[in-house]
Amino acid sequence: IAGPDKRCTDVNRPWLDFTGQSIAAVLGTGWTNSVHPGDLSRCLETYHNAFDRREAFRMEYRLRRHDGEYRWILDTGAPRFLEDGSFEGYIGSAIDVTDLKLARLALSSLSQRLMQAHEHERAWVARELQDDLCQRMIVLTTQLHCLTEVPVGAREEEMRGRVEELSGQFTAIASEIF
Repeated sequence: IAGPDKRCTDVNRPWLDFTGQSIAAVLGTGWTNSVHPGDLSRCLETYHNAFDRREAFRMEYRLRRHDGEYRWILDTGAPRFLEDGSFEGYIGSAIDVTDLKLARLALSSLSQRLMQAHEHERAWVARELQDDLCQRMIVLTTQLHCLTEVPVGAREEEMRGRVEELSGQFTAIASEIF
């Protein structure tokens, strides 16, 4: 809980247990001593801007736990007003979201690996299809070339049947491509 002057007036037992600090150490601006130095300016900017506008806020920052490990915290705050409408300060909550962030990171990594595997599989399938189609086109080209070497006395009906057969093969290949 913070008063209208932006200074902390109370924290609950879980906060004290988490940070390992005494109530006296966190009152006023002492709560900021456990905020990671790399996050402190952004954290205070969000906090002060919300106070000045009397708006709710939500931010994530790293907070030093009692064992010295920094953990990611989701901190939300809401302005408090008295019945007469006067501003009374803020009440907030802080939740350790480190495990959630780590799970999201792992999921993102897994998703990226899955997409890479999918792309690899697609490339492999495309190569296999291309190889198959190329081989079939080579056979068809060879068969078409053989038609130019037909003896002079070959019957027209046989030739027409052979051309229709090769045309059907070509159509089948084309339909697989398109």
